[in-house]
Parts: sequence; C-alpha cells; structure tokens
Amino acid sequence: MRIEKTRISGLSVKYFIPEHVSYPYPLLFIHGMWGGKWQWENYVQFACDNGFECYTVDLRGHHESTMTIGDLGNVSVQDHIKDLQKVIRKLDPVIIPVGHSMGGLIAQSLAATIDAPCAVFIASAPPKGISVLTWNLLKRMSHPYYLQAMCCNKSFKPCWEDARELLYNCLDTVGAMDAYKNLMFDSGRVARELALSLIGVEQKMRCPTLVVSPREDCLISPLVQKKIAKRYNSDFLEIQGGHMVVTSEKGGDTIKAILDWVRNTP
Repeated sequence: MRIEKTRISGLSVKYFIPEHVSYPYPLLFIHGMWGGKWQWENYVQFACDNGFECYTVDLRGHHESTMTIGDLGNVSVQDHIKDLQKVIRKLDPVIIPVGHSMGGLIAQSLAATIDAPCAVFIASAPPKGISVLTWNLLKRMSHPYYLQAMCCNKSFKPCWEDARELLYNCLDTVGAMDAYKNLMFDSGRVARELALSLIGVEQKMRCPTLVVSPREDCLISPLVQKKIAKRYNSDFLEIQGGHMVVTSEKGGDTIKAILDWVRNTP
C-alpha cells in the first residue's frame, strides 16, 4: 500500500493506493464530531488489502486541517458539506462516500448531489424530519456546559462521563479512556444542528445506499437508523457495537460486510 498526502482548501487529505486495485471507484471516509481521519485506520487497511483505493480527510478545524473561515465553534454542517464538495471535485468526481455519525449525514448530502455509485452511512446522524432526541440525551444536553456551547456557538468536547456512556459503552474502562483522550474539540453550532435535526437533504437520493446500525448505540438509536433507511429505501445492516464502532470494533467484520455490499451493488 502506498500513501500520498495532500491539502485541499486547508483540509488534510490522505490517499491510500493498494498494490493491486480491484475496484474501479475509490472510497471517501468521512469522520464524525470530535474525530479525525485517524479513526478510519483499521477500515482503510482492510479496504486496501482488498483492492480498494481510499481517501480519508480531516474536516475543517480538525486534527491536521486548518480553519479557513472564522472560528471552530461557529462552523456549520453545510460548511463541511461545501468543503468536501470542493475536495471531491479536486480528487475524483466519481467517489463513494462512507460516513460515520455526523459524517454519515454529510455523506447523505453528498450522495444526493454528486455522481456517486453508492454510499454508506454508519451510525449516522439523521436528516431533517427524523429526530435524534431521547429523554437521556435531552437530560444531558440541558447541562449549562453543553447549552452554552450550542446556543453561543462555542467549541467543546463531551465530558468524560457522557462520552463513557454514550460513545464508549461497549469498551472497557481503560479502552474508553484511551479513546476519549483522542477526542478533539468541535463546533457547538454543528451540535445544535444535529441535535435538533436542522439539516435537510432536499434532493432525491441518486444512488443505492447502505445504512449500518450498531445494536448498542446509545447516542443515535437503532430506531433512528431504521428511519433513515426507510427515508432513502436503503439496504440495512445491523451490527454489534456502540456508536464509535469504527474505532472500537475488533477484527474486520463490519468493513468486510460493507465492501461486500459495495462490490455487489449494481
């Protein structure tokens, strides 16, 4: 596998090229809130070993990417969507978006607007019209720390206790603490847009889609994933794991199932 690095409109992008390419279209992995492109390392390794070219990207203000406009707390989901549309135009106009959490919602918007052969949404945030809110989430969001971030467009990261229960409930304490240390600060505006399901996908979905739903997800429930699948008439894959399955899963069962679906999708 060969790795090339580039920067497009301030975004850090990695391109992974397998020794033998066996699939015609590359995958673009899109991370969620508080994350970065490093979260896809296991998936990318498996995909490249199976002949898929892959791109990973740090969204604006994350990890190795810069802030090109304004302040991180005021970045919106639409900012990320527009950034990635620019990236795709520079990289490859025919690409498969694979998004996790917030990245799943971004992937939905991209799949509805670009020439994608197919798209994959993992533990995805929902579009407008599908609520993500539960009593447990509302109770946690009402803490002044989160309210200030969301109402005043401040950057923030989840408190350890909330991350432990909502993100890393399927890891032991040591594993959860190690994962928590890698979380980055993120946009309060994005958190508000996701929590209130303010981002619509107005265009008709233009390609086949797969919704991947972790059974033990305590942040975005499997019921939400089923509603997303119904909205787009998507194929549906239920898997073991919690919300951060892309970093916590041992082995390659999920990415193997995703690649099998991609290969078999007309």
